[in-house]
Amino acid sequence: MTPHSADAGAIGGRRWHRDILRGLKFHFITHLHKITSNRNQAKEMKRKDGAIT
Repeated sequence: MTPHSADAGAIGGRRWHRDILRGLKFHFITHLHKITSNRNQAKEMKRKDGAIT
């Protein structure tokens, strides 16, 4: 195995790791957005219930 191929493997691994991190960050952001939107929906529901009673 030549040093060049080893470097290429390291670079490929790093790129793969970066893609995973980006995917995790995207998943985390969408998950947070979902949580906040659900919380806002719950507030809206309470507000509507308050208006009904």
